[in-house]
Order: sequence, then structure tokens, then C-alpha cells
Amino acid sequence: MINCYQVIDKLERLVNVAKAFGADQISIDVDTAEYTLWFLKYHIPYVLPPEEVETVEQHGLVWIELRKTGELYPALRHGNVFGPSENCFYLDEVMDSPDYLVYYRFWSGRPTDEGRASVPWKEEPDD
Repeated sequence: MINCYQVIDKLERLVNVAKAFGADQISIDVDTAEYTLWFLKYHIPYVLPPEEVETVEQHGLVWIELRKTGELYPALRHGNVFGPSENCFYLDEVMDSPDYLVYYRFWSGRPTDEGRASVPWKEEPDD
């Protein structure tokens, strides 16, 4: 069974392919696909890739999930810092760290427990 996160991923890939090759070469309505993608992303929380974390607006809200504890908490962006002061992450820890998506990840909105479970973590590196 396919879940909504897989739909978002597949639709995003489809839009990118259509843009790369020109909509007239592929039987897809790019505007409709882009709108559908925007709608799904707006209404369904998803894990932010590093390049999207960088574009979060000042005072924008993300949800941070910690792998080891399963903790999930809201965090606002203040400059290059996300989170409450006692449990914050710096933008560099997302952009330049191999730990992002392995030990912690940022969500675009508050995910459901089902949503969290449906998105696998990246494999932990072998030391």
C-alpha cells in the first residue's frame, strides 16, 4: 500500500522530470501536478530535506524529531538557530552534518504517529 509521503515523493519527481524535458514531451499537466504537490505538502507534514531547512523563514515553525528518544517538539527559527534554547540545533548542524536524517530530522508540520512511522530513518553509519 502506498502512503501519502510516497505520493508526494513520486509527484515531486514527476514534476521535476516534466520541467526538465518540457511539458509538451510528456503527457502531464505540469500546472496541475505542481498545484497538487503544493497542496499535499501544505496539508501533509513531511521531513524537510536540508535545502528546505535552509529556506525556513525567520520565526518559521518546524517540528524536530529525535531518533533515540522519539521526542517531537516545535521549534522556531531565530537567525541560524532552531528550537528552544535548551534543545536547539544550528543551521550548520543540518546543512553540513551527516547526522541529519540519521539521529534527528525536521518536519514541515506536526506529523501524526502514523506519519512518523511511515517515513524511515536513514541508516546509522557503521563505526
